[in-house]
Amino acid sequence: MLYTKHNIGDLDLTKYKRFVSIGCSFTRWYWPTWADLLAREMPDAHFVNIARGGAGNQYIVTMLNILSRLHNFGPETLVGIMWSTFCREDRYVLENPKAISNVGRGWYQTGNILNNSINHFYSIDHLEPFHYLIRDASLISTSNQYLKNADFDTLNICSLDMPQQIPYSSAGHRNMDVTDSTDKLFLEVMNLYQDIEDDFVGYLKTDDDHWPGNHVYPTPREESFIDYHPRSVDYANYLEKWHIPLSKATHQFAQDETQKIDQITDPEWQATWPWRCMPSREEESNFFQKLF
Repeated sequence: MLYTKHNIGDLDLTKYKRFVSIGCSFTRWYWPTWADLLAREMPDAHFVNIARGGAGNQYIVTMLNILSRLHNFGPETLVGIMWSTFCREDRYVLENPKAISNVGRGWYQTGNILNNSINHFYSIDHLEPFHYLIRDASLISTSNQYLKNADFDTLNICSLDMPQQIPYSSAGHRNMDVTDSTDKLFLEVMNLYQDIEDDFVGYLKTDDDHWPGNHVYPTPREESFIDYHPRSVDYANYLEKWHIPLSKATHQFAQDETQKIDQITDPEWQATWPWRCMPSREEESNFFQKLF
């Protein structure tokens, strides 16, 4: 079953023995995300978070397909997906030292191309946002159709709604001009895939929403780095907004973890911090075995 905003009230977390979350840094970061909080509501379920900071929707679709084929999840498995932002490139590097000299075998991701100038596989000069719009909208649409008929359950969330996914247009994404040829193409695609919005439980941000509060902490490069990722308390509020109630204990946990980040004064804190935005190579190599 695919859980969306229309049937989320039927979600029963007590029936699952496994919870697998897939996504980007909105699902795995330096503090508990929505996935970590939800896992606390399922103490008897084995939790595996295979999200990666910087991952895009190609990674999400690939891992969803591989894991579901490998393990035949079944009705006792809940998969939680938060689809990422669109302008991203995911590459799995097997033996390609010339392309990436400082990264070993594994996934290579740099996040949103518009915000990251360093990418060994893609030049920002060749960036075409319209490509990412049609690519990712079709990836999500096709995946949703598969998940609706899968023998396991999926909690389906998206980071941003369609208008927020568009990085530019001649008139800006808030005021598109139907007489402009580029804007018209964007609008046609948005209308074509408008129905996928019914397949999500909710978003972190829509065109009408404000971004939640931010953590500000020291790093080796900046005295006061503003981190755009939602705080743990924000994720707890999101889950409640999406009609997924949390216990008082989980809300308190989210508040405590948020306070820990707020109290950080050491710029080197990430080196020893227990929460990581990336799985270790050893952890990643054992994902398949850890599921059961």
